Amino acid sequence: AQEEGSPDTIYPGALYPRFRHLGTEEGLSNNTAWDIMQDSRGYIWIATFDGLNRYDGYDMIMYQHDPDDPRSIGSSFIDRVIEDNSGMIWVGSASGFDKFDPSTEQFTRYTFDLDVPDNTVSAIIEDSQGRLWIGSSHGVLYQFERSTEELIPVSASDEFGRILEMVEGTDGALWIGHTLGLTKLDTETDTFTLYQPFPEESPLVNRVKDFVQGTDGYLWLAMDGGGLVRFDPQTEEMIVYRHDPDNPQSLSSDSAFSILEDSPGIFWVGTF
Repeated sequence: AQEEGSPDTIYPGALYPRFRHLGTEEGLSNNTAWDIMQDSRGYIWIATFDGLNRYDGYDMIMYQHDPDDPRSIGSSFIDRVIEDNSGMIWVGSASGFDKFDPSTEQFTRYTFDLDVPDNTVSAIIEDSQGRLWIGSSHGVLYQFERSTEELIPVSASDEFGRILEMVEGTDGALWIGHTLGLTKLDTETDTFTLYQPFPEESPLVNRVKDFVQGTDGYLWLAMDGGGLVRFDPQTEEMIVYRHDPDNPQSLSSDSAFSILEDSPGIFWVGTF
């Protein structure tokens, strides 16, 4: 007899998802995964608290900092990993950021000036023009000039809090989510505009943990303490969705940490 609420009741037959676990016993360098990316060759890259990992579906290759090898990754504390249009892998870590060349299997390290309070790179994005933008934990946005390998500060040191996520809008603007709110960088005029859904409340409520631009054109912001916010880039109108204990169909918590739009256009929100 089948018990009510068993997996086969929820997911009949073959639809029930089966999870394969990848942890330290399977070769992962650490069980805390901060970021995951699949590159154009099919490899899965896993950024962890203690190393970068490349998985081909069978075997795991681990990349960790080696103080005696200048071509190793700059730090084993990995925050972000992306692939650019040329196939290079860019890694944000506690010591700055690295470029990994798959053809040589070697890393090139890049760091900030020695006087910055925190070297962690917390966000990386390549835009449609091929420009590489680097978001830092010390609150400065940089553009990386590849021809000279120069890291150029784009914002002032007090422009942002910790940069948490970046998205290129359909209009070509760069949108930056950070601990003080949401900022638009007009890349044509190099001007910044700050938007705070809750300007009268604690700065913590304005923390944008994650966001996406939906197929509907709106920016959907997952706020750490402010719930879910729908922002219209054209009119600058904001609609806030928060938890209502009297409404079981409201957001489950005001601490929204992640958001995804699936192919049918449904939004999934991860809360704490």
